[in-house]
Amino acid sequence: MVDSASKDVEDAAAAPGLQGVEAEQLAEPHKGRTSWPVAACHIVTVFLGPGVLALPYITSRLGWAGSTAGLLCCFCLTLWTSGLLADVYQVDGRRHGRYDIAVCSILGKRHGLFLVISQHVNLTLANIGFQIAAADACSVIAGTICRSRSNSTPLLAAGQCWNNRTVLTVAVGVAQLLLSQMRNLQAARVTSAVGGAAAVVFCIITLGLAASKAGNRQGTLTGYNAPAAAKVLSAFNALGSICFGLNAPIITLEVADTLRQPPAAAAAAAAAMKKSLALGLGICLLLFALCGGLGYAALGDGVSGNLLLAFQDDAPAWVIILGSLMVVLSMVPAYQVCCQPTFAAFEDSRLLSRIAGCCSSCNSCTSKDSANSNSSCRRSGSGSSSTRNAWVVCLLLRCVYVAFTTLIAVALPFFAVILGLVAALTFYQTGVMYPVLLHRKAFPRRPAAVLVVNGVLLLAAAVIAMVVVGSVAVVVMSASKLSPLRVL
Repeated sequence: MVDSASKDVEDAAAAPGLQGVEAEQLAEPHKGRTSWPVAACHIVTVFLGPGVLALPYITSRLGWAGSTAGLLCCFCLTLWTSGLLADVYQVDGRRHGRYDIAVCSILGKRHGLFLVISQHVNLTLANIGFQIAAADACSVIAGTICRSRSNSTPLLAAGQCWNNRTVLTVAVGVAQLLLSQMRNLQAARVTSAVGGAAAVVFCIITLGLAASKAGNRQGTLTGYNAPAAAKVLSAFNALGSICFGLNAPIITLEVADTLRQPPAAAAAAAAAMKKSLALGLGICLLLFALCGGLGYAALGDGVSGNLLLAFQDDAPAWVIILGSLMVVLSMVPAYQVCCQPTFAAFEDSRLLSRIAGCCSSCNSCTSKDSANSNSSCRRSGSGSSSTRNAWVVCLLLRCVYVAFTTLIAVALPFFAVILGLVAALTFYQTGVMYPVLLHRKAFPRRPAAVLVVNGVLLLAAAVIAMVVVGSVAVVVMSASKLSPLRVL
């Protein structure tokens, strides 16, 4: 198996954008400094805040029975596949600090390239969704403050209320631009902790608001009334939203690489990451179920896609403002956790080396604690100018990335509508297929177990195919009602 894996590494070295990273990174001492609760916080930050906002709406589409079954099935599937990835973090003495590195090293360069596209398209689209949600929350804060002033000052004209959503979106982008200069995911641990705490506070606020109206006892076992075809398509689209909201495998290896574990302790590293996954996903599942259930009981089939907005007319202004502020404080760190793997994938590639004239990435050549990389740079004749070039290229890369996501969030306010479709197109390979294939290649199973796993793969593929169909239908129905451009 070692010889086969070595051959895969050699084949991977020829893949554009993926070459030279595997052996170089795995030869370095492990620098992880975070504990497993902090890793769980990364998971909560990315998945809790965005998921809770739409859970009552999703529950209305699936009903009590369907939403409960969907949450439990997606939780079990994600926990299983994420655990498979945690097992392949260290294989045969090699450390796979990123998802694309693991696929390229174990399965080969073609699979690695396919995974890179799927993973980073998914992460980038999620980041655009985070920016839209953060801008929406800022707009809610501005609107609530304006209404409060109007109530206390009747002579205040409506035109005096400022609530320019485009400017708010750009402001969120500026904040992301500043925070995106953090060196890597490990450096974002404090930001992630703030985001996780803000997401939990937001859930507590929404739970309190929903509980105050849960006595309405609205909602049904099977969800909203609609023609059979429309109901089935809507249900599968809602199921896709749940899967996307719990797609932990997409960042499992990147988070595992931040853990404080000895390089040789493969079992200990996997066990620590599995504890993080169980805690993080368990918190998400619990709060998803509570917020979705109470929100649906309080508001029924007419619940909107944003739970907080449903209580805007009845709740005190300060509660809405505080809840919206928590949304902003959870979305901004979620963006940072998701953009760091994309930055790392580019900065560790030879493309950066060719542009900057540096022998290594900006995470290594500019890092004070990477003596091996710096000495290698000196041996190759690249000096401080090459290191400076690499730093400039990294800075420009991050600025361009944030500017791109901000531009899409400004120009396409309905972009969140198609996130479900694109997420459905990338969920199967990132969240189900590659974790299973990686684990099967690294740890061969008995024939009976292989049959069971193949059955799970086929079932998941069939469900995801229906999710894609449902998402396409929702996009088609929504496109005619939405304006493609914002006006300043």
